[in-house]
Amino acid sequence: MNEKTDETDKKIKLSRSTIIMIILVTFVVGCRVMFFIQEKSEDKKPPPQSINRDDSQSGEDEVNADISPDEALDIAIIEFEQLGEKNLNKEELRLDKVVREGIEYYKIYSANNSIEIIVAGGEVSRINW
Repeated sequence: MNEKTDETDKKIKLSRSTIIMIILVTFVVGCRVMFFIQEKSEDKKPPPQSINRDDSQSGEDEVNADISPDEALDIAIIEFEQLGEKNLNKEELRLDKVVREGIEYYKIYSANNSIEIIVAGGEVSRINW
């Protein structure tokens, strides 16, 4: 009878240690997931904001006026500098004009970043999508 209790005690100890290991592994994995989520939330960039090209412009017609590709490149250079790129010139950038859902956009690409600007008004709609 003593042998049966010893065997049962070993099974109980084994199952207790297994449960403790499962709890520890779950805790470690949970901590890593929380750390990863925290890093991701810190990496999120604030939403893009429109850039006023000239403060002297006023009126609704001026705000919704189409911008030229040259003006779009100027806006892109300002945004890229805010993202950490230095000494950019217009020749280093690639500009594409696209239409999506009936709205025209300039897509501008540098070596490290990309930006999308709405043609009507010059508002930045996407950065590094």
